[in-house]
Amino acid sequence: MSSSVHELRKELGSYATDPLIADNLELLERNEARRSLAAYSRSRGYEPARHHLILIDALERVASGEIRRLMVFMPPGSAKSTYVSQLFPAWLLAQPSPNTVGGWDILATSNTTTLAEEFSIKVRRHARESAALLGYEVDEDASKMERWEVKGRGVYRCAGAGSAIAGQRADCTIVDDPIRGSEQADSESQRGKIKSW
Repeated sequence: MSSSVHELRKELGSYATDPLIADNLELLERNEARRSLAAYSRSRGYEPARHHLILIDALERVASGEIRRLMVFMPPGSAKSTYVSQLFPAWLLAQPSPNTVGGWDILATSNTTTLAEEFSIKVRRHARESAALLGYEVDEDASKMERWEVKGRGVYRCAGAGSAIAGQRADCTIVDDPIRGSEQADSESQRGKIKSW
């Protein structure tokens, strides 16, 4: 829940439980969550710190098309994967798409297929649990983690580094930790393989 609606609830106290007021507060929460990645993050139980708000601002500018390419470099444990690889894709599927047919086409990659699928599971969980809040419906027929859809809003696909993705177009590509550990990072040939992929 966004802090402004949260504060309004506090100010209203017991009046916030009145059905008419409660309905209006719920509508405000939905509107804020759809408009703001920070508000959506709060609705999922995350309280963005200052550095997260800077990242969220950049991600919202990616969604609007103002930023076409974004690279995020933050220390381990700073929640970049939480915001970029988990919360952002679920929220992005509720945003207007640059693609007028079929909505967003998101391709998320990581250093292994297993890690990419773990992110997919988390994104899909956020999407399912937030479907009413964000105004969409996750296609329940999509049982595969490597590709699933949000009806009328887009597709989420995932792949491990080096997987076959040639010919697969995307409106948004997320590359989270494409290199696995310092051994791969120190290997010129491994870096070359990832770069050419």
